Amino acid sequence: DSISMGPKSIFMDVCLTNMNSSDFLNSIEEYSSFDLCNCMADELLPTYTKAEINYYFTQGHMNEMFQDERSRMILTNCIQRSLKLVPPPEESVETDK
Repeated sequence: DSISMGPKSIFMDVCLTNMNSSDFLNSIEEYSSFDLCNCMADELLPTYTKAEINYYFTQGHMNEMFQDERSRMILTNCIQRSLKLVPPPEESVETDK
């Protein structure tokens, strides 16, 4: 709806607080809240109106975003990119001596 929501840092503060203090994504152990919120700010928020953003993020209805297919796809991509990749264990290579 082209209504300014103010600086991105305000959204980031709200999003990080929500991510770090709620059950949202509780089943995912290794993800970066900052990367997830940053992705959401850049890719998801432009698809919503100011009223929708207020509803989902400041009134505690973030889980409802997964009900909309487009939003679910954007969120899933953000979550996948925000996962902290754990390097695979080095394989020990036995050499013949």
